[in-house]
Amino acid sequence: MRQAQLQIRVNEVQKTLDLLRKLNNGEQIENILHNYFTRSAECSENRNERQIDFKNVMDTDKLILAGHSYGGATVICGLKEIPEFQIGICLDSWMFPVKEIKPEDVKQPLLFVNMETFQSESSLIKMNQFLQNSKTVQVWTINNTRHTDISDFPLLVMAFSTWVTSAINWLIPLQSKANPYHIHEATVSMCLNFIQNNINIGASKAAQIPTEIEVTEGIQLKIK
Repeated sequence: MRQAQLQIRVNEVQKTLDLLRKLNNGEQIENILHNYFTRSAECSENRNERQIDFKNVMDTDKLILAGHSYGGATVICGLKEIPEFQIGICLDSWMFPVKEIKPEDVKQPLLFVNMETFQSESSLIKMNQFLQNSKTVQVWTINNTRHTDISDFPLLVMAFSTWVTSAINWLIPLQSKANPYHIHEATVSMCLNFIQNNINIGASKAAQIPTEIEVTEGIQLKIK
């Protein structure tokens, strides 16, 4: 069932890419959001007028596919089936849905950024297969982190810190003790550096990982 769902997601990625290219080319498409993309109340009757804002603003020659958790599995399958994507970024990826995909079927550079407590032995073994198959694959683990740390949940907890959110996090630990801003900075830095090293995005200098965050390169397998 998960493999079938994965194929649906990849199809949605392809449809999204097609849609973005149409917008970038200035083509008119059906706007199902009605008046939400009009320039002002005076011209709200023309639901397609705002689409011109998207013309020639995207570089469709440098395509990057990124996803978190099950989205990471979508990235791997998407790179295999949509070779136009030049780089894949998997954030704490769940590898079970892609257990049948062979590493040699994915030709593009691939970055794994893991949160320490989420990854299982089987997922790490699968990542290691990709790592051993290509010199353009990197795996990093941010130590002392949880699966949700890469999402916006910890930031919301900090912004709306109440006894309710504290109690939820105590009952169901969804946030590590590390500063979520530092975790996000470290993740963004690793992603930007990986992208810059594989396709030139015109970055003026390398992004820096916060010194408060400890990261480990490669696979730390604990095989019995």
